[in-house]
Amino acid sequence: MVERNELKQFINKELESEYDGVYLLDIHTTSAPTVPFLVTNEDDETLSFVKQLDIPFVTGISGFLN
Repeated sequence: MVERNELKQFINKELESEYDGVYLLDIHTTSAPTVPFLVTNEDDETLSFVKQLDIPFVTGISGFLN
């Protein structure tokens, strides 16, 4: 609960700043010693942004998630 509150305060503070765009990244890991990865949607703007990052990403699963 403490981590969630700290994260919420951080996000709210950042959203008060002026930006051209805001991206909230959901970075996943597994219990195995692997690199983290992103799960993202497939719209052009998001993919353009994510491709600039040095992190693997997965797309195409949004139709399977509620």
